[in-house]
Amino acid sequence: DVALLRKLEQRQKVVTVLFGNAYASRFIEGLGNVVFAYENNDMTQKLSPQVLFGARPGMGILPVSVSPTFSHGLGGYMEGLRRLAYGTPESVGMNSQTLDEIDEVVEKAIKMQATPGANVLVVKDGKVVFERSYGQLEYKNSPKVNSETLYDLASITKVLATTQAVMFLHSRGELDMDKTLGDYLPELKGTNKEDLVLKDVMAHEAGLKAFIPHYVKTVQSGQWRPEYYQASAAPGFSRPVSNDMYAVDGLRDSIWSWTVASDLLPKSGGRNRYVYSDLTMYFMQAVVEKIVNQPLDQFLEQNFYAPLGLYTMTFNPFNKMSLDNIAPTEDDVAFRKRQVRGYVHDPGAAMYGGVAGHAGLFGRANDLAVMMQMMLNEGYYGDVSLLKPGTVSQFTKRQSNQSRRGWGWDKPEPEAGRGGSAGDLAPKSTFGHTGFTGTCVWADPKNDLIYVFLSNRVYPDAENKKLLSANIRTDIHDIIYKAMAKN
Repeated sequence: DVALLRKLEQRQKVVTVLFGNAYASRFIEGLGNVVFAYENNDMTQKLSPQVLFGARPGMGILPVSVSPTFSHGLGGYMEGLRRLAYGTPESVGMNSQTLDEIDEVVEKAIKMQATPGANVLVVKDGKVVFERSYGQLEYKNSPKVNSETLYDLASITKVLATTQAVMFLHSRGELDMDKTLGDYLPELKGTNKEDLVLKDVMAHEAGLKAFIPHYVKTVQSGQWRPEYYQASAAPGFSRPVSNDMYAVDGLRDSIWSWTVASDLLPKSGGRNRYVYSDLTMYFMQAVVEKIVNQPLDQFLEQNFYAPLGLYTMTFNPFNKMSLDNIAPTEDDVAFRKRQVRGYVHDPGAAMYGGVAGHAGLFGRANDLAVMMQMMLNEGYYGDVSLLKPGTVSQFTKRQSNQSRRGWGWDKPEPEAGRGGSAGDLAPKSTFGHTGFTGTCVWADPKNDLIYVFLSNRVYPDAENKKLLSANIRTDIHDIIYKAMAKN
């Protein structure tokens, strides 16, 4: 209805796409923004939206004159904005039959109950060429996984939340990786953390313990200590840790003080050893929040996720969206005494209020792909500029001869043919991270490639390590590289 389109144009921006004969344009004379798709078929219906949101460039010249407005020669070239586009594997030189082998690997994982379901997404040259959902949210009588399923990303939070904020501030000169924690956090003056240098902290070489099971201090004989938790919200107990479980308001402050007071690991040969540490991101979160004077989740929402249109990339999804399509995680018998769903799986992050530097972020496969494409674009995505050129390569390069790690980012092992947490075929320029809940995300700047794997392998028991022992994530990564080699 053209009259409706004219009314809509009075209130907001409208783009009208004409599928079909160009001569029909005389009926839409006077509309402000018109795209001629010429034909009405599956291909034009898929390509037109990609042109509209900047995933693909658009080019066309009107070959005939239809009306005074739509005259011969009208049109031109509209540059793309380097947003994710969609295409076939063959359009980017990959073999679709080889990629189909991913089905077998994931179906094997589900059959052996390594995870009830999963999402796999592959991006090559800026195009999503493989995006499939497998299995169910739970093992029995449960909704199927779909492209909108939200997963607990676990330690991917380290790189797609905290490290992003650190990179953002570093690229603007507001954070210096050669300074110490004490330079930014006055409360650390006089503690054993005061002189820890940020670049050592981010490379997991600052002598911090791997993790501290803070929840142990808040339970006794397998039950919650009443001074820490109550089953319903009450004055002084307003911080949700799970459904029908509320922590005392000062618990985050207690965790911070316990973390600050923790011992450092002994040095080896006069230097700190590499020890992968969750504590790294407790401290970096504090540094970021001190600089920006804002909670980490709010800063990321305003500066990253909302500008990129990632409205399902979030912390604490239980209070923002339906639980129906959020993958459940552990049936936590040791601490929370309930099935965890929509609340962060990691106990320390849950006690911290669901927003922690090391865990707490939830997202869809597409959300992760957008963030990683922004990284491959050197900080740009669409019309949004988030990181200055050079920042990405500086943070994602190997930082030390003690480990494979960048600043925050994980990488393949430096030895040829050893991928570590990545596939063995991934080049050494690859960067990404894994998550305890059964997730991983990897980007390869050499081949302009992104791989996302999301699952809830910790459902219902976090001791289930079949996903790791069967090499599910790394085998899929290698299949992706074989699909490039076969074309």
